[in-house]
Amino acid sequence: MPYTTTNTAPIAMSALRTRSRATRVASTFGRATVRPVPGAIGALGIVGAMDGLEIEVTNPFSRAVSVLVECALPAVLVERGWSMRATSYGAASFVVPSWCSRPVRLALAPGRQVWPAALAEADSRDVVVSIGSERRILQVEIFRLDPDRVAIDRPAPAIPTEPDRQQEFVA
Repeated sequence: MPYTTTNTAPIAMSALRTRSRATRVASTFGRATVRPVPGAIGALGIVGAMDGLEIEVTNPFSRAVSVLVECALPAVLVERGWSMRATSYGAASFVVPSWCSRPVRLALAPGRQVWPAALAEADSRDVVVSIGSERRILQVEIFRLDPDRVAIDRPAPAIPTEPDRQQEFVA
């Protein structure tokens, strides 16, 4: 099953529990994105793909809004002592000026090891990051733990080439 961007994924915002209302709000006021996360190599792949990840929060309104970031982990991770929180400016609650955006950095604290077999048997494998404001969902990021995926879809850090290294030492 290919992973695509969608606005019909289930949303875990505590103020909006029903799927139909949450889907309507997400498609009207923001976006819901589904991203695959490698689970074939266990905790190493999950932490490598998600710890330190930044999400850009955008305020689509003409006035400043107070934003709340909620992170919901699937039961397969919670049972093993995993946790996730926002660690950037203002942590999980902050104000975004009108028509502006602000990055949110996520911190994933791993618990006990999670093997692909446990992920495959789990009822839910979605890590849901909901970003809401004033009873509205602005944005939803869904990270689906894939027990068959090995590759991490994050850009690798830039490594200087040999001429760049030589310039550093010459100066």
